[in-house]
Amino acid sequence: MNLMSETLRNWLREEPPGLDYAMGQPPLSIRERKVLFATHRLADLLPYEHFDPDEELYGNDDGSYGWILELEPFSGVEERTLQVLYGLIAQPYPSQTCIQVMLYASPAIDHVLRSWRQLRRSPCLADFVERRIAYLEGRGNWSSLLRDQDFLLRDYRAFISVQTIASDNDGNRKELSHIRHAVQGMLDSAGTWSRPLDAAGLVNLLDAILNPAVRHAPLAWDEGRLLREQMVDGDTLLHIGRDGLSLSHADFHVAVLPYSVRQYPEQWAGWGMGDLVGDLYVNSLRIPCPFLHTFTCYTGDRAGAEQQAQLRAMRATQMVDSPIGRFMTSWRDRQRDWNFVVERLADGHTLVQGFNQVIVFAPLANAARVAPRLNGVFE
Repeated sequence: MNLMSETLRNWLREEPPGLDYAMGQPPLSIRERKVLFATHRLADLLPYEHFDPDEELYGNDDGSYGWILELEPFSGVEERTLQVLYGLIAQPYPSQTCIQVMLYASPAIDHVLRSWRQLRRSPCLADFVERRIAYLEGRGNWSSLLRDQDFLLRDYRAFISVQTIASDNDGNRKELSHIRHAVQGMLDSAGTWSRPLDAAGLVNLLDAILNPAVRHAPLAWDEGRLLREQMVDGDTLLHIGRDGLSLSHADFHVAVLPYSVRQYPEQWAGWGMGDLVGDLYVNSLRIPCPFLHTFTCYTGDRAGAEQQAQLRAMRATQMVDSPIGRFMTSWRDRQRDWNFVVERLADGHTLVQGFNQVIVFAPLANAARVAPRLNGVFE
């Protein structure tokens, strides 16, 4: 009887949730994701469906729609420019709108090399130009041009995208188009150009991200096919592992490693933004592969945000007024912050949820060197 009880107890005993992970097994979320990718292509998981060239709006499979602007990257901004750019978040976006700012250090430099070739049409330079382009295309964008240092050729491209849910009328669509024109005017006031990214531009952008190989000619947009079907090659594979993702395409393999910000600085100067792409002169602060740096914010329900802010401000006041509150200086800082939020909401501002992320696309041989470099850049 004792033996049966012990056997039954061991059989019903629940193992610690992290034991499988510690033993080298992927967590449940990754196992479920593997099952998903075993039955779906990578293209099937992308939301992009169609593009309206008249309104310059994209439509997605979940009923949402939005637009994308490409703009000139800022290497650093002064206080006045920051005040102008604040209008990007302060626009009257509809509820449940997602705003994303992206900086892509793209390995797709073929269009730059083609422009360089056009400027050097002399017959005397033809052989030299073709040799130089073949050399740079073969190794300059994914591997270092220098033997002892990480020095890569990359095309830095910046984008702003806005996406919101669909409605039964065209009011939101027109409002979103008006907001795009307002954002373009704001960027012009900040001293940078901007232009809507059309369907061909989006197809080529996602092609560079999801198909890591050298492509010698840009892709054209086929209006008769879904956008997502044109963004992923048929031989591109996405591998899901225990500690990361990998993409394989045309015998070229890269590790896809996402990094998120754990703690933000209390203050950040705009002129320091150029340091977040690495250092040109210090090798230990260079990011040795292409990367995508994104800041995403989400506008929820305005009434719900005001109610939540008021509750948190009341709770912060209660904590400060408690007997132990006078010994906790951080509680007073929290009270001041939430009172500030309540005042700004009363003035018509919007509360957003935001997060920052860096995604690196590292050749498998360089994947282990990425984390120390990113820690050096962001610390």
